[in-house]
Amino acid sequence: MEIELDRPSSFLGNALGRALPLSVFFNGKKVGSVKTGESKAIALPDIDGILQVGITKADEGLELPHSSGNQDISGCSVSSPGYRIRASDAGKRLEAGTNMWVVLDVISLCYIPYFRRRVFYIR
Repeated sequence: MEIELDRPSSFLGNALGRALPLSVFFNGKKVGSVKTGESKAIALPDIDGILQVGITKADEGLELPHSSGNQDISGCSVSSPGYRIRASDAGKRLEAGTNMWVVLDVISLCYIPYFRRRVFYIR
């Protein structure tokens, strides 16, 4: 199955990690990435699962280049909540970006474990 994933180019839609690609995860396994302002077709297995986006240590340049590209969602410093996707959702168009509360986060709540899993959205 294939879905279309858009990432807005506006500042409010990408307040955090604007210069970094968002890694795309399906059932905890990395299946691709999407850059700011990019619309990309993402191939997914033909099964029901959970779709998430996040910024990994490799995206931030904190991981050595020779290390494995198979990144688990737990390796994300910030991510989105899970978005349930069904095999029948083939061709669906989704958007991934930064939640509005992050723009107003002057005390860095986005690094507390509960909140860091809610920095990005998929809708």
